Amino acid sequence: MHDSAFRIGELVMRTYCDLPNAAVLEVGSLNVNGCLRDAAHAGTRYVGIDLEEGPSVDLVLTPGDDFPVEDESFDLVMASSVFEHDSRFWDTFVRMCRAARTGGHIYVNAPSNGTVHRYPMDYWRFYPDAGLALADHARAEGLEVDLVESFIGNRHNDVWNDFVAVFRKGPSAEALNTAFVYQRYPSRNARTWQSRAVYNESDASEDMTLIDELGRRCETLSGQEGELEQLRTALKLEEGKRQSLNDEIERRSATFAEAEMDGDRTTPTDGELASQLSTLESNLRQRQEEIEQAWALADRMTAERDQLQDRVNGLHAEQERVTAKLADADRWVFSLAGERRALEDRLAAVQSKLERATRTIGKMDAALRSKPAVAPSRNAENDRILAGLARLDQIETVPALLHRQVEDLTREWDADGGLERHPLSGVAALLRKVAQSTLTSSAETDALRSAVTMLTEQKSALHKDIQMLLQRIEEGRPVDQNAQTSIAHLTESLAALRVDALEYHGTAARAVEQLEGLKAENKQQARKIRALEDAVIRKDRDLNWFRRLYARLNSRGSAWAALLPPAMRANRITAMLKKDGLFDGEAYLAKYPDVAEAGINPLRHYVMHGMAEGRHTEGPA
Repeated sequence: MHDSAFRIGELVMRTYCDLPNAAVLEVGSLNVNGCLRDAAHAGTRYVGIDLEEGPSVDLVLTPGDDFPVEDESFDLVMASSVFEHDSRFWDTFVRMCRAARTGGHIYVNAPSNGTVHRYPMDYWRFYPDAGLALADHARAEGLEVDLVESFIGNRHNDVWNDFVAVFRKGPSAEALNTAFVYQRYPSRNARTWQSRAVYNESDASEDMTLIDELGRRCETLSGQEGELEQLRTALKLEEGKRQSLNDEIERRSATFAEAEMDGDRTTPTDGELASQLSTLESNLRQRQEEIEQAWALADRMTAERDQLQDRVNGLHAEQERVTAKLADADRWVFSLAGERRALEDRLAAVQSKLERATRTIGKMDAALRSKPAVAPSRNAENDRILAGLARLDQIETVPALLHRQVEDLTREWDADGGLERHPLSGVAALLRKVAQSTLTSSAETDALRSAVTMLTEQKSALHKDIQMLLQRIEEGRPVDQNAQTSIAHLTESLAALRVDALEYHGTAARAVEQLEGLKAENKQQARKIRALEDAVIRKDRDLNWFRRLYARLNSRGSAWAALLPPAMRANRITAMLKKDGLFDGEAYLAKYPDVAEAGINPLRHYVMHGMAEGRHTEGPA
């Protein structure tokens, strides 16, 4: 198992199952050069199957047969670096889906590139959309399978780019995972269940990208080799010219020596030869100094250009890292947005339940407030009626006793607030008439008894109403308590959700702040890169100008030009460079009076000092 397959498999195991308590099945588990069992927890129930016995193999499978395990029995079923060797990998994938429990996950890792590696055969490579085809095939076989995420992983230390796909078996009421592995491993062409968009989409594979980059580097090196070859050729030409001058000096020195020995030459001719010899030696020394200065300057500028190019490459690499961080931050913000939507939905649901419970409690409170307001008044009235009936039960039917007892009852009820306000005022008035009459007919007695019977019935009815009212009040108390308990629970849930929301807002604010910082850093790096690229362009432009200047100064002119006095030769060179558009000495002196006042040759000053100081005219620019 190569390095990237192990790293991705370890991330999948930690992300898509509760590893210490999970049941994991690995298809193709033989430990050839590493296996995923090494990433499992000590508490994981890990089962490995393969076509042959060996390390990390628990069960041996016959090709084409069903897995020797129960269906719906594993939280995670994996096949890493297996499908490329399986001539019918689609059947193997269906068997993996059947072995996974409902709500469990299926993980596939197979190469998307790389060399042929037969074990015993090498049949397939997988492109970014292969996960969609696998999910469609499983559904065609009657299995409900969803693609959770898929991507092409970048290579690590080895040459492989892994195709990675994670599926979930349904139907399941559990929420699909959003902590995607592709967000934590460098990758391209990533898909998720959340969107049809393809993240970090790239038509070219990483191999193609590396080949293109290598081609560009080779072109750059080829261009630099051409420049170096041109410089070597120019150096050889200068060496030839230098040798020619040395030969000319030796020839004239020999001629001068012969003239001295023969004595045939006159003194003016000897002086002329000496002058020519001195001029040639001066020209040779000056030319040699100019060559050495030009080469030193060219070497220095080449070194500066290489150094700037290295810095540009470093800044490009830093920009790529910052861009990757920005992409990670964008994915993080997207994940936080999903969590925020989930929290807002939960908060809205709890608030809705709380509002309904509050309205119910309000209605019950209103009902309970109205009942106690009626109950005390009816209770007081019932007590007065009961007390009055008790007194009526004690009244004797003997006329003398009846008269005295009615008088006592009248005084008592007068003290209680008057006969007209007492509930039994009608009975009192009737007894008063009976007491005043010494002769009571049997008809009146029957009427009295009938009235007493009616009052007794009213008493019983009032007793029943009072008991019913008290029972309703008692029955309402548990409902009120349950409602209050529900409100307390809902209030606690609302408080917890508010705390979660505050934490989310804090996390989101930090994420946005980090994102803004990364964007600012990216802009700053881009400005530095532009500045360095401008500097490289200026260096290349100056170096190219030096090459043209060097070629023009070393072009063959008339033979007598070398014999001109230095001042005349300098003026001739200045006019020639101005004509060719390389350098305008007069404009340079006019633009920079300090150079004119110092009496320095404008071309020499520009080459030795002015270029570094940023001075220029339209010619060299």
